Amino acid sequence: MPFRAEAKVFGSSSKIMHPLIIGSLPELNNIGGIVIFVSRLLASSEYLNSNEYVFFSTKSRNPLLLIPFIYRSSFVHFNGCNPLAMVFIALMCFLFRKKLILSIHGQVGVSSRLLNIIEKYSIKLAYKPVVGIGSIKKASTFNKDSIVISSFIAPTFNIDSVVDEVISKISQKKIFCTNANSFAFDNNGNEIYGISYLINYFSKQEDSTLIVVDASGDYQEHYKDKRPPNVIFINEDIDFCYLLKKSDCFIRFTSTDGDSISIMESLFFNIPVIATDCIIRNDACILCKYANSKSLELAVDRFNKGDFRLLAEIESAEKYYDNLYKELSI
Repeated sequence: MPFRAEAKVFGSSSKIMHPLIIGSLPELNNIGGIVIFVSRLLASSEYLNSNEYVFFSTKSRNPLLLIPFIYRSSFVHFNGCNPLAMVFIALMCFLFRKKLILSIHGQVGVSSRLLNIIEKYSIKLAYKPVVGIGSIKKASTFNKDSIVISSFIAPTFNIDSVVDEVISKISQKKIFCTNANSFAFDNNGNEIYGISYLINYFSKQEDSTLIVVDASGDYQEHYKDKRPPNVIFINEDIDFCYLLKKSDCFIRFTSTDGDSISIMESLFFNIPVIATDCIIRNDACILCKYANSKSLELAVDRFNKGDFRLLAEIESAEKYYDNLYKELSI
């Protein structure tokens, strides 16, 4: 159960009860969706920037250190996808009679049977479970107060020299990009990010280049002896939004998913998206089947023919969280 034994008080006094925000913040080789969401929320929330609050980072392994912070909080907002962490925090909030906003940044009900049961009771105990559109039906059966709020908060981007160097080596080819946190597998043994399938496909496409961003370096290490053509690995932290701006299409070829921030970022920057139909996706996505090369080929053909639509506007989520914070602070 990942916790860090530290917390930061944003305000003048730690003796007065303040909202407690629990989540992860950026660090070296950590570009996951939860990290991105939490850092953007703290920066853009009008409520949090106008009031004192406590932030507890979820990076070490001693959950007992979190108990006094929950006890002293006015309410708690947890961001994560680990059912064990969820149930621990939900139980503490229940015992201390603290209202919990439980933001689940993953698909509900895709873990093992035991973890799914644990997740279910975490949702039951929460004051306001927040999930992606693909999980609301299931979450609502556990807690009628479950709601959908996108994990998208409008990003900015900075010029990235690593990206510019990579792009400069690509001449007259369409640029597709994808990303991963590691070479990981789901409970059914499927490669979560499906990048091996993408590499197999794009290695045969002479008119295209696939850029794989994986700060863990797992994929580059796995393919170090094969050196697939038409594929470039970036195994360090970059400004991914800057890469999206430089790309022609983003691909999310996952076996399972939550509310993908990368998809919403792509659509925000008017970059077409190809995504697997493993979960309910935004209507603007070109859908395909996971682990199905023919389905991927058809999706790429649709993109090449311009058979897709872009969104005129995408709502940023911080205002909805501000409304929740105001509701709980009354």
